[in-house]
Amino acid sequence: MKCDRCNGMMIHEQFFCPNGPFFSWRCLICGEVVDQTIIENRDYQSHGGEWDRRGKKSKT
Repeated sequence: MKCDRCNGMMIHEQFFCPNGPFFSWRCLICGEVVDQTIIENRDYQSHGGEWDRRGKKSKT
């Protein structure tokens, strides 16, 4: 996987938060971190998706 920010190499890495561990992608060059939710939201917005007032995906 290539980083969208710098085109560097991304690695699949485990992160830890108060809710428990999760896996995400981290760029070895710039440190960009993306998970599946971020990828889906960026894809949704790049294809003309819009958000309603509450920050939810609008149904169009």
